[in-house]
Amino acid sequence: MARIGFCRRPEGERERLVQVQAPMQYAWISAFKLPGATIADQSRRFALIIGIDDYTHYQKLSGAVADAKEVQRHFEEDLSVPRDHIITLYDSEATRGAIIAALQKLQKDERIKKGDPIVIFYAGHGGTLTPPSQWRLKKNQIQCLLPRDCERQTGDDPVPDEYAPIPDRTIGVLIKDMAKAKGDNIASAILCFVFIFLPQCIDRHL
Repeated sequence: MARIGFCRRPEGERERLVQVQAPMQYAWISAFKLPGATIADQSRRFALIIGIDDYTHYQKLSGAVADAKEVQRHFEEDLSVPRDHIITLYDSEATRGAIIAALQKLQKDERIKKGDPIVIFYAGHGGTLTPPSQWRLKKNQIQCLLPRDCERQTGDDPVPDEYAPIPDRTIGVLIKDMAKAKGDNIASAILCFVFIFLPQCIDRHL
């Protein structure tokens, strides 16, 4: 299973020893071929593609959705992945709840068999925050994704759960559960255009 990684665009080391650069390259996706498979078999790929430019409470971006849509185009046109095998969440669609629900949907999708390639692509804001002490982590900072509807904390009042960042450990647990159900042929590419330092997060399951 490909390890979750966070990087600042335009470049960062990606799993499978492939560099994501501008213009973007897709060898890290194409590497997920089924040994001895026919062209028709290659349609067994599945993907979740997320791109967010139009943030509600954070600086708007100008290239995340374009990158995500180019990945979608590559899947459909170059790799012949059926459209209904690709979940896309762009801008207003990419809420916290929708991102988590999409990852859970892949885990439960009965069309996906053990070992079928799954790619998760995210382009948008990333953040760094201090985890709560009850998490008992060795590191002082954790990384997170900022959904489109993620709110800023003001004062001492915590952000409501449904508008909070998504911690890296939450993404990790969801992908681990997916791997148990569907096999470990999973790759994630997470391109963070801007890292944002956030206040301490509150204790939450997801």
